[in-house]
Amino acid sequence: LPRKSADVFFTALRAFGLIHLDSTGRLELTATSREFLVAGGEFYAGDYFKLRSGNSGITDLIQCLLAGQPLTHNSGGGKAFVAGDRDEADSPMDDPVEAPKLTRALAGRARIVAPALAQALPRNLRHLLDLAGGSGLYSIAAVRKNPQLRVTILDREAVLGVARDNAQAYGVTESFTFQHGDMFKGRLPAADGILLSNVLH
Repeated sequence: LPRKSADVFFTALRAFGLIHLDSTGRLELTATSREFLVAGGEFYAGDYFKLRSGNSGITDLIQCLLAGQPLTHNSGGGKAFVAGDRDEADSPMDDPVEAPKLTRALAGRARIVAPALAQALPRNLRHLLDLAGGSGLYSIAAVRKNPQLRVTILDREAVLGVARDNAQAYGVTESFTFQHGDMFKGRLPAADGILLSNVLH
C-alpha cells in the first residue's frame, strides 16, 4: 500500500479495536480480532465476511487503498447475494456443492449470536421448529442450554448435511429431527415454538 493509504487504513483498524501496538511498537491483532477473524476459533466469522468481498463498496475501498487516493467514480454493479431469493430460478441453496459452502460461511454470525438467543428462549419450551435452520447452530445452542428441548430443523436437503454435522460435533444429535422441505410449501410440523432466524429479511 502507498504510505498515505497505510496511515489511514491502519489508523482506522486501530480505532475499530482490530489491531494495536505491542510493547515494541509493532502492529498486532487484538484479542477481539483473534477471536473472530482467525480461522479455527470457536467464534470465527471470516467465511461470513468473505461473502461480501465482491460487494462494490468493498472493491471500491480496495481500489482507493491501492491507488492512495479517492475514486472519482462509482464502479457500482455489485449485487448482494440473498440466500433463498424467491426470484432465483436455481437457488445456490439447492446446489449440493455450493449450498454447504454458503451455509458454513453464514454460520459465522450464528456462532456469535446463538448463545445469546439460547439465554432468551422460554424455559418451558419443549419442541422447537427451526425454519430454514441452515447450520443448526442457533438450535444447537438452545439444546445445550436446555437439554430437554427437542428440535425439528426444516431446510433444503443440500443444507441439512451441515446441520447434521454440527449436531454430531456438539454431541446433541439425539435431540434433533432433520426434515427436508420448503417452508413456503405444504404444512409445517407441529411444535411449541418456531424459530425464524434471518428469514424475514
